[in-house]
Amino acid sequence: MRHQGPLLSEIRLIWVFVVISAVFNAILCAPSKRQTELANWTAKEATDHLCSGQITSSEYTQALLEQIELHACLNNFAAFEPDKVLAEARAIDASKAAGNDTGPLCGLPFAVKDNIDVVGYATVAGTPGLEGMRPSNNSPVITRLFEAHGIVLGKTNMEELAEGLTTINPVYGPVLNPYNNLHDVGGSSGGTAGVVASRGVTAGFCSDTAGSCRIPGAHTGTVGFRPSLNCYNAAGGIVPQTTSRDTVGVIARTVEDVILFDDIFSECNASRQQIQLNGTKLGYPVNYWDGLDAKAVGTFEAALKRLTEAGVELVKFDMGLLSAEGAEVEAELLLAYEAPREISRCTLCKVVEAKTSVQSRPAACGTRQSSTYKRQSF
Repeated sequence: MRHQGPLLSEIRLIWVFVVISAVFNAILCAPSKRQTELANWTAKEATDHLCSGQITSSEYTQALLEQIELHACLNNFAAFEPDKVLAEARAIDASKAAGNDTGPLCGLPFAVKDNIDVVGYATVAGTPGLEGMRPSNNSPVITRLFEAHGIVLGKTNMEELAEGLTTINPVYGPVLNPYNNLHDVGGSSGGTAGVVASRGVTAGFCSDTAGSCRIPGAHTGTVGFRPSLNCYNAAGGIVPQTTSRDTVGVIARTVEDVILFDDIFSECNASRQQIQLNGTKLGYPVNYWDGLDAKAVGTFEAALKRLTEAGVELVKFDMGLLSAEGAEVEAELLLAYEAPREISRCTLCKVVEAKTSVQSRPAACGTRQSSTYKRQSF
C-alpha cells in the first residue's frame, strides 16, 4: 500500500495535465466571434458586404478557410488548396481597389462538385479511374462563375461517378453529416451539401440526374436546386451520366440565395413572377411518405398546414404506379444504356487529355480510408 501513494499522485497529476491541455486547446482552437459571424452569413448577406466594400474578399475567404479547417474531418473536399483560393481573393480585392466592377459576386467563394471541369484542378468524379485527369478548359458554368467574379473554393467529394444516394465513397471515404456524423449527407453531391451545411461556404455547384442536388439538400437542411434541363450550360465540361437528364444545379442555405445564383448561371431567362397561393392547387401524393422519421413528418405536416392556411388546395393522388413505372424506366434508360455510353466517352476523352499532361492530382487529394476519420459533433 505504501507504494500506491506516489503512483496515485502521479496518475492524478497526469489527468490534471490532460484536462488543462484539453481546455487550453479548446480555447485556442475555438472560432472567434467574428469568424462565426462571417461563416453564418448567407450568400446575399456576404455579397452585400463584399460589393459595398464593408469587408474584403481576402478577410471573408480567410474566415471560411478557418471554418473548413475546424471541420476537416467531415471530408467534404476532394481537392482543396487554401493558398490558391486566397490568391484569387486578393486578386479580386486588387481589382476592386483599382476601381473595377467586381459584381455581382465580388469575390464570393463557391464550392464545385468534382465532376465539373475547372482548369488547375483534377476532375476525378469520385473514381480512381479518372485520377490525375486535368481538364484543358473550364466548364461553361465555371466560366460564368468567373465572369461574375466568384472564386472556386475547391472540388467537393461525391459518389463514384455520381452513382449513389449517400456519398459514402469506397475509395475516398464517406462525407460525414455535420449535424450527426452517424448519418450520411445524401448523394451524389454530398461534399457540396456538407460544406454548405457546416458553414464552410454559402453555396456550391451540384449535379442532378435523379435527385443528386435535392437529396443532399434534404439530408443537410440546405436547399438543393435542380434547374430545368439545359438552363445551366456545362456542355463538354462535366463527367456525364445521361444526356437526357443530367443538369448542373446549386446547393445553398436559403431560397433567396438560390435565386441569386440562378440569375447568374441560368441561360433560360425565364421571368420570375410572384405566385398567388390563394386558390392554387398542389398535388399531394398520399402514399409517398412511408418510413419517414417522426420529426420529419412533423416538419412536413407543419409546412402543409402553412400552405393550406395561405389558401392552397391540396389535391390527393396515388403515387404508387408512377413510382414503379419511373423506377423501371430509369433502370432501363440510365443504368443499362445512357450511363455506360456517356461514361465510356468521357473516360476516353480524359485519357487523351492525360497523355498531354504530366500533372497529377494534388497531394492533398490522395486516397482516404474511412477508418481514419474521427467522429465530431457539430
